Amino acid sequence: EMMADTVTQTEAVRQEATRLLGVVGEFDLEAALVEAALNTQIDALKTLHQGTVDSLRHAGKAAQAELEDYCAEHKAELLPEGLKHVPLLYGRIGWRTPPPSVKTQRGTRWEEAARRLRRLGHPNLVREQISVHKPALQESVIAGAITSVDLKAAGLRIVQGRDRFEIKLDHDQIRKLMRG
Repeated sequence: EMMADTVTQTEAVRQEATRLLGVVGEFDLEAALVEAALNTQIDALKTLHQGTVDSLRHAGKAAQAELEDYCAEHKAELLPEGLKHVPLLYGRIGWRTPPPSVKTQRGTRWEEAARRLRRLGHPNLVREQISVHKPALQESVIAGAITSVDLKAAGLRIVQGRDRFEIKLDHDQIRKLMRG
């Protein structure tokens, strides 16, 4: 009799979990349907207005090019005494010189440039990227090749992940539930 109660209890628990999973699935499916309808409406709005947006962007770029050409022609009047920018009613205009940047010569990769700098006696200009090889470290812990004392001395610890609740919905079954 005890076994029958346990089976009944187990079946009741499974039925309730199934019911709750169905509720979650219905909400998930409804949200997906509403989201799909929303995306369709957004796409329609984009299609309706994208041509106007593109035309305005194109006209704005042309106007900016005209402004830049005009300001270049009149730079001395706009920026006297070595000024870099001038405030105007609708904003600020000017020229900005970006800081120098380091580029590789054509055909030279960064790794090769670093090796060459090292060979030329400039190791201080080469950055070494080092990192912990995590999979190898975990294997070493399992194999006993590194102690917890060494891990601690290295400033490391191994942390076990926690169980995470997961749901994988069967959308076909949920659709049947929603129709029924």
